[in-house]
Amino acid sequence: MITNIQKSLFEAYRNGRKFEINARNRKINQIHNRYSDIINFDLGKNQRKGPGDLLALFNSSDYLELAIYKSDLNTVGGASSLLGLDYRDTIIINFL
Repeated sequence: MITNIQKSLFEAYRNGRKFEINARNRKINQIHNRYSDIINFDLGKNQRKGPGDLLALFNSSDYLELAIYKSDLNTVGGASSLLGLDYRDTIIINFL
């Protein structure tokens, strides 16, 4: 799910602070550089995030994107359907 929040605007408001992205009842406090960065190989297999987990990143057009790692639109759905979000739904970012 791609938002209309550009990286430059996000970083200007962030000003080095921690943040929390709220999408429905889910919270994200980290932005990854790539989809696969969600997997922390320093953790044991049972502690790692992986397929089916929510992540945030800035896509190649520099817009904030929320995604479900390794989801399949044809079988289980994508971030918008799994989070229950629709076009023009609100994403809230709190800077802490």
